[in-house]
Amino acid sequence: MLRIGVISAYPEEDWHAQRIAAAAASSHHVDILGPTDFAAEVRAGASRVTVRGLDSAAWDLFLTPRALGDDGDPDVQLELYRVLARSGARMVNEVDALLCAIDKFRTSYELARAGIPTPEAMVVQTRGQADDALDLMRDVVVKPIFGSLGLGIERIEDRARLHQLLDERGALYLQRFVGDAWLDIRAFVVGDHVEAAVAREPKPGEFRGNVHLGADTRAVDLDEVTADVAVRAAHAIGLDYSGVDLLVGPRGPEIIEVNGTPSFRGIWEATGCDMAPAIVDHATTFSPTETHEWRRAT
Repeated sequence: MLRIGVISAYPEEDWHAQRIAAAAASSHHVDILGPTDFAAEVRAGASRVTVRGLDSAAWDLFLTPRALGDDGDPDVQLELYRVLARSGARMVNEVDALLCAIDKFRTSYELARAGIPTPEAMVVQTRGQADDALDLMRDVVVKPIFGSLGLGIERIEDRARLHQLLDERGALYLQRFVGDAWLDIRAFVVGDHVEAAVAREPKPGEFRGNVHLGADTRAVDLDEVTADVAVRAAHAIGLDYSGVDLLVGPRGPEIIEVNGTPSFRGIWEATGCDMAPAIVDHATTFSPTETHEWRRAT
């Protein structure tokens, strides 16, 4: 039996952390931990991260469905998690992979570097750079460089609006709008497998396929090529499990985003598949060495 820490900043309202904790508790000892439960002691030859005053080595595994919150200092918490991972603690997902996933620029860069199909993207900081990007791609989706849930995302074809957003945000991430796709898919990847996938149909007048924005979903089986692209995308970012958003059209599958703290309530409702047991099974049987091999391979 392992001792597992499930880290959630909002344990009373965090449905996903509750599902993961319940799945883990069926076979292991589980502690629900908050980000502020972590601290550190620095001494010559005896530095350590502590959890509720105990050495972090007392835990065999940490699961991170919601590892940051409003209490405490998030920068300190991130560094504590990094030190934990460097010391050999098993963390699923690791914080550096989570930070890569939430950063749209880094995600696009790592996907392209790994040879994974993804729409062209540009990061701009001046109006001249923004105009050049619009001239090149003509029809773009503007996204916050850091963000999730489809918030702050707009489709732009107008320079005035592009300039307005740039003035407000200081820098913009622009991704080529894929207008000829016939499927918008969320694939839930755990380890080397797509555990379940849904096709998403945005509500009328909306191009974003986020469920919380009103998109309809239905279960879908992925072909081998599309499933392979989704798994490779998760590996390129270094994630043990992820929600991979992709569009399928005449060029084949193209990765739009990779989510490191993915919702799986919509997957469950559409497919009847609970992702929590798969996450726990993977985390408790997969070694950190194998996880790091993904990063070296890409």
